[in-house]
Amino acid sequence: MEVAIGDTYGPLRGKRVPVDRYFAEVAESGASIADAVFILNVCDELIDHEIVNMDNGFLDTRIVPDPASARLLTHRPGYALVFCDSFGEHGAPHVLAPRAVLAAQVERCRALGLDPVVATEPEFYMCTVADDGTWVPVRPHIKYSSLTDAPDLEQVLAALRSGLAGAGLAVESSNQEYGPSQIEVNHGPADAMRAAEDCILYRSIVKQVAEHTGCGPLYAQAVHRGIGLRPPRPHQPPGW
Repeated sequence: MEVAIGDTYGPLRGKRVPVDRYFAEVAESGASIADAVFILNVCDELIDHEIVNMDNGFLDTRIVPDPASARLLTHRPGYALVFCDSFGEHGAPHVLAPRAVLAAQVERCRALGLDPVVATEPEFYMCTVADDGTWVPVRPHIKYSSLTDAPDLEQVLAALRSGLAGAGLAVESSNQEYGPSQIEVNHGPADAMRAAEDCILYRSIVKQVAEHTGCGPLYAQAVHRGIGLRPPRPHQPPGW
């Protein structure tokens, strides 16, 4: 069983727990993880922070599963994942935990009579890695939304759609985007917390499934051959 949190930049962090121990202990009392996870940057480097830093020490934060968030990971048979709330040394929600920050914002919205429903639009480039470490698109050309081009790529995308759907994401469609090897796999809207969990899990599943096929997804904040990669874009439907 994977007990998981999303860190400040979106990657999953957590612990893998034997299923017997999970139900006997962790499901109720949680597990511990260093609060340094909240100040790691995308390169896993510790950055200076006024709350969590070397001078104060890196303390354990208690991560307690939210059973309503549990997912089966069908792309990795025998595994499941549950998202957790994070608590500091005195038992209050950890001030840097993204899940706690989002929960507070949702409550602010609800106090105004609004219940946010959110959808994201994540995209990525599918690449292979050359011997010299260079990321190379699996397709050098643009074939926007083609249903004829790249049947071998569809084998990978079919596995991606299946893995995402197996984890409870409402997969809508996939298509090639307007860039060499740029891929879009859309999933449906949800309440804000579920949408955030879906997006974090999406990133992890896409990477894992792609790597099993010898490919790798290249996400936002990178640039390949002068083409910027899009981060997931949030959408809030009218009437939210």
